[in-house]
Amino acid sequence: MASGLPILCYNLSSQKFETCQNATDLGSGGNIFLSDEQMTGCIGRAPMQNGYKQPWDGKIYQSDSRPFIYSNCDSMTLGQVLCRASGKDILDYSAVNIFSKIGIGGADWWRDSNANAEQPGGNRLTYCCVDTTPRGFAKLGLLVLNKGLWDGEQIIPVSHIEKIKSITSREVEYNGFDGKASYGFHSLG
Repeated sequence: MASGLPILCYNLSSQKFETCQNATDLGSGGNIFLSDEQMTGCIGRAPMQNGYKQPWDGKIYQSDSRPFIYSNCDSMTLGQVLCRASGKDILDYSAVNIFSKIGIGGADWWRDSNANAEQPGGNRLTYCCVDTTPRGFAKLGLLVLNKGLWDGEQIIPVSHIEKIKSITSREVEYNGFDGKASYGFHSLG
């Protein structure tokens, strides 16, 4: 979540995606969950210009060196890139490539309310909202514990598992959790 794209917030008054104006909205990842249609504003962002001053902290950031800032739009954009590249939304992709291989059935992934989305039925909310059983989440944890290996099949590359497990709070500047959270590759460390 240091994409070089600006963090956007959804403004309920104007019903538009705009630059976040305060730390509270920013702290919720850009509060895009308030919008019925969450993809267009996220995927349509122009890259941040060098020397851009962020309204919430007054700091000036360079587009190629922006520190980690929690951004739901970055995850939504990544989900759409995956959808366009694979031809499957994130739930279908995960069902084929992960869930079915480790015995998770009946998982669901929430959608926004956009009836005109590229993903039929609405855009999957790739920043959150996977529903499965506690046993299903335990299986995902076991997959990580076993370095991506399940019943002799390498489901997730070992190098990726090792990278997400080795992220430290020193690598991530974050204003929550007393600055001690580690987050990277879209995984909490």
